[in-house]
Order: sequence, then structure tokens, then C-alpha cells
Amino acid sequence: LEFRPFSRRLLLEAIRAQETWLGPSHPYTLSSLSGMGRLLSKAPEITVAVLEEAEYFHNRACQLLQEKGLNSRHPLRLSALHNQAQSQLLKSLIVEDCELLEAAVQQLQVVHAGRTELRGLAHPETVETEKVLQEARARLSTHSWAKFGDRWLHFALETCSEVCSAAQFRAVRRCLQDYGVDRLRNELVQEQFLDEATGMLTKKLQPFNFFVRLAAGLSSQPSSKDLQSKLGEFQDRYLIARNRLEAELMWESEDSAWLGKASLSKRHVMMTVKDLHWEWFNVLTFGLVSGLEKGLEKLKEMREAAALWAQGMEEWPAGDELGLFVSCSPFTKVKAMHLHILDMRCLGPSFLRFRQNYLDLDAAIEALEQEVDMSCERAWLRSVVVI
Repeated sequence: LEFRPFSRRLLLEAIRAQETWLGPSHPYTLSSLSGMGRLLSKAPEITVAVLEEAEYFHNRACQLLQEKGLNSRHPLRLSALHNQAQSQLLKSLIVEDCELLEAAVQQLQVVHAGRTELRGLAHPETVETEKVLQEARARLSTHSWAKFGDRWLHFALETCSEVCSAAQFRAVRRCLQDYGVDRLRNELVQEQFLDEATGMLTKKLQPFNFFVRLAAGLSSQPSSKDLQSKLGEFQDRYLIARNRLEAELMWESEDSAWLGKASLSKRHVMMTVKDLHWEWFNVLTFGLVSGLEKGLEKLKEMREAAALWAQGMEEWPAGDELGLFVSCSPFTKVKAMHLHILDMRCLGPSFLRFRQNYLDLDAAIEALEQEVDMSCERAWLRSVVVI
């Protein structure tokens, strides 16, 4: 099916009719959901947003077909798995995600084996999967970002499996210092998220860095000016970003397709930094380039800016009911600093399910304060020894 605005509309109407007459979990209805994902993946202008919408349809179709008891050799499920893997392949090339590319290759191998057994090697469906699989394998072997992978990720995972406390944050920062701050910088350069000459995060479409493009004014969101005005004196240094509308609407969803993608709370925004120097790409490196005091000052300023913003917004709480969280590298794939601002009175399943991935901003500040104190003590001891 070729992508056209009217074809998308007609397919949605067909899905609604099938849900009414056959039921939302009927195999034919689920096959149409997969077809909608495939249609979106053929859009004239492929963007991350379009592929994430397609991903919703793919995930729902594959999950419910499995729950219906259709095994991995059933033709409807094979088609859904093929469509899902093809969409994953497209997304992995846009966001340059090696793990997603590898997952697409593995899934296509399963589909190819299933279609070969069911239809034979010469069947058009088998030939189609083989063609996509060959393309995916070629991408995996030729892309530089797929070759070297996340070396920092593998090194860090040997030391810690989560960062959600001050002690864990200090441990992973020590781990980075053992690994080498410059080595991490070089990884960002190799991944093309960082311009080696300027030390600034890149603003290109590939790799696509959403928060960087927002901070640079190359992308915008509806009602952006109203949100920014509440930052007051901090508007020149920080920027408020909203989640996608569908993610906000699904904040209460416990569906596996939405866990980790839906908003973390009924009220959830993110604040990013406008300074694109690479030191501020993640809380992990704060103070490890310009000095601990400056890193600590930056974190405290972010806390102050977020509190001021929430104070100016209707229905937003203050004090302990206002949650401020960061995700520490390597436990986030986003290569740009973003502070999650949450209403703690109405947390969603995504936050509760992945709580171990979120570090309270106060805990990060506590850890840096301890590092500053220890640095001062070491400096004093050196001075005493010299005397």
C-alpha cells in the first residue's frame, strides 16, 4: 500500500470497523494495525516522530497476536514481525542506534526462517524478507557507529547496574574517571554527536538530537513561548520542552507498548540547557571539564530555574511534591541534558517501572558537594605536606 493522506484515513476507518464488528483483538484487526505501521514507515518524509507512531501500531499488533496464541510460524504473525523489524531498521539508521539495528537483524532472521519453512525460499514474502535482511546486515557491517558500539556503556555496566542515589552517582563518576573523560568525548565525536573542533554538540538531522535542536532554535513546539516565559531570568540559559501529545495522553497506561515512552506523570515536562558545550550533555560529566565548583553551580541553578518555572504554572506543586530527576549516562540513550520536572502527586506506570533510571537532582547535588569537600580536603593536605 502506497502512502497517501487518504490511504491513511481509509485504513484507520477500516481498523475502527474491524474493531467494532470483529473485535479489537481479532487477528484480522491486528493484521490491519500492522499494516498501518507499515504504511507509516513508507511516508514520503521519514522522521523519528512518524516511526514512533508506526512503532505503536507494530508493538500492539505483535504483542496481541502473540497473546492470541499465534506462534512465530503463523503467516499473520510473520507479516507483523517483518513489518516491525523493517520499521526498527529505518529508525535505527535515523537515530544511529546500534542495539536497535541488531534487534532488527535478529528479528528478520526469525521471520526469514519462518517464511522459508512455511512458504519456501522462492516465495515473494520470503524473498522480500531476505532482501531487507541483507540490507540490514550490510548496514550493521559498514556503519562506523555500529562497529565500535558504546564502549563506555559496557565499561560502566561492569561497575553499576543503576544510578538513582548519591552514592551510585559518585561511583559511576569515579568509574568514568577510571575509563577516561577524554575517551567518552572521543566516543561522542565518533558517533557524530559532538564536533571535535568546537567541542559543541552537533545540530544536524543525522544523528538527530532533539533537545540540542530545540536549544539551538532549529526545532520548536506549540505553546513554546508561554512555557518559556515562566522561566523568568533563566530564559536565556534553559528551555522547557513538552513530551509528544500521545505520550502525555497515555501517562496512565500500563500497556507494555507505552512503558518507558509515556509521560512519567500526569504533569511532566523537561528542561534542557542552551549551552551546547559537550560538558553539559549529561549530568555525568558536570564539573569534570570546567571544574567541580562550576558543575555544582550549574546543577543548583537548574534546580532554582525549575522551581521558578513550576511556581508560575497553574496546578503545578512546589516543595516535595515537585519532582526533579535526571538520567545519568550510560543509562539513557539521549545525548543531551534534560531535567525531568514531575508532579509527584500523580506519577505514571512508566516512572514506577523504570525508577532505577532516574536520579533525584538533589542527590546529584549532594554527590557533587561531597566531591567538592573532598577536593578541598586533598588541597589542604597537600598544602600541609608542603609546609
